[in-house]
Amino acid sequence: QGNATDDILYKIMEIIKDIQKVKKVDNLEAVQKAKIKWAIEGDENTKFYHGILNKKRNQLGIRGVLKDGMWIDNLVVVKKEFLEHFSTRFQQPCRIRPVINIDFPCMISELKKNELEGDISYQEIKRAVWNCGIDKSPGPDGVTFGFIRRYWSLIEK
Repeated sequence: QGNATDDILYKIMEIIKDIQKVKKVDNLEAVQKAKIKWAIEGDENTKFYHGILNKKRNQLGIRGVLKDGMWIDNLVVVKKEFLEHFSTRFQQPCRIRPVINIDFPCMISELKKNELEGDISYQEIKRAVWNCGIDKSPGPDGVTFGFIRRYWSLIEK
């Protein structure tokens, strides 16, 4: 009986493949007919062309919105919801900034402050380049640290 079931499954698979082939051919024919119809009737200022555009516009139209778990399809309410959403989203940012009067307990020393705000030395740059992997690229140009190290004698001048 095991073989009979396998034979039946095999025949079913073959039939499904044949059906898929027929559907594929039908789809190709429909596409070709549409191309021919478009070539004949689809000039830029024809009724056919504008019919296609209007159909696409209707398909892309927003028919409703989901607000607080409820579907709203009343056109006036939908427009109002869109206006409210985008008005709040793109309004001018608040210009009044709150003042925070907090003493920060971890202040850096004057020495560290000067070190952070001071000029960067040649040695700091070289140390940073040598501490990075040779296959890393610091920017979008693709120049790697290995390349910079190799030609350091030219770059440092």
